Amino acid sequence: MTDVFQNEIHNEVPNEEVAPPLINLKTDTIQNRSTDSTVSSPFQNGHTAKSMQNTNAATAFTSSNIPPAKSKVVGGDRAQEMLKQAKALRDERRISLDARHEDLFQRLAEAIGIEASQVEENILFDNQFDCIDDFFLTNGRRVLMFYYQEPKNAEPNQPTYGRLTATGPKRRVIISSETVQLTGVLYYFVRPNQTTAVTPQNIVNEVVFGQLDATNGKMLESIEQLLGSILIPLLQQYEDWGALKNRSNLSVQDFLDAMSQFTASVNGASDNLAHQVKLASGDNDNVLSTLTSPNDYHTMAQNSDFIVECEKLMDKWCKQIEKILAESEQIRREADDVGPSAELIHWKQRMATFNNLLEQVKSSRCRSVVGVLQSSKSKTINRWKDLDTRITDAANEAKDNVRYLYTLDKFFSTLDKNNPVSIRKQ
Repeated sequence: MTDVFQNEIHNEVPNEEVAPPLINLKTDTIQNRSTDSTVSSPFQNGHTAKSMQNTNAATAFTSSNIPPAKSKVVGGDRAQEMLKQAKALRDERRISLDARHEDLFQRLAEAIGIEASQVEENILFDNQFDCIDDFFLTNGRRVLMFYYQEPKNAEPNQPTYGRLTATGPKRRVIISSETVQLTGVLYYFVRPNQTTAVTPQNIVNEVVFGQLDATNGKMLESIEQLLGSILIPLLQQYEDWGALKNRSNLSVQDFLDAMSQFTASVNGASDNLAHQVKLASGDNDNVLSTLTSPNDYHTMAQNSDFIVECEKLMDKWCKQIEKILAESEQIRREADDVGPSAELIHWKQRMATFNNLLEQVKSSRCRSVVGVLQSSKSKTINRWKDLDTRITDAANEAKDNVRYLYTLDKFFSTLDKNNPVSIRKQ
């Protein structure tokens, strides 16, 4: 690759005329010299002035003879050369494809709803293509993941499906990597048994395929649906547990209980994110982000209009927090068939709510508003301090209760699933 780019650089310099970048550099140098001579010697003689005029005229004449589109043509040649190399690499990779690759591409195409040829073209251009071969090897990688999404910061005229396009980014199949953030749909292939190499004959039995939808931040919902609607019901119906005999084994039951609890935790985290309260924004948030020291607070405290805006913003925050505290103190009404695990779920949700509020209260924006109002000795600050104390107490209470209830969590499953008669028999 280095030799190719060096050859391109030599080809860019014409044999008989000076390239435009060199003329631009020389022109800038001459202009700088003329500026420096004007400053250092204000009493220029006629010969000097005439020389400068001749120099400028020569420069203008030389520049006018240079075709203005020269650099664009060279840049176009470079892009065509890079595309040619990419196509050559694609063709080389295509020769190495076998039935295993075709099986992966076909599964992806059916799940996405596009042609298998489109999936193949996307993946052949991917820099992580070698990960597929590693996935097939004995003791190779266990998981192979693909994203179907729009490439982030995609440049125009990028090769898509093997062609140049000028329509901007499109949704593509991308092999996952640490540098690519998931924003679309995740498709994964998993090998439960890494000691066996994946072959065209055993790929159907050795490789498990699935998907998770992270579009619009729905990853937790997708995980909860996968566990609650597919995996757990499938495991509950499974009879052959190997050395554990069947699902009536206590270890199997503990495993299924742990899966159910994890699914409930994922569901709770999803609900918490969906119902998080975000403190209101103000018109002066950009100014508040620049305040970092007590001197800054004191300076802004001299501005009466800014103080009024800060007081209005803090009043909105106080009303939001007071509403959350009032709702948390209301008596809960629950159905008669809920078990003791509901108490743990309640306090975990409450802990998440107040921890979220505390993080916002400690943010630079809130600290700036408090600092300015303290410097101006505003009366609103007393109300804020009281609410700050109540939030901290509520968060600590929820944290302590969650810690205590977790010590009893291993006994909750027995109470949730059995009646007093069956518990007595155990």
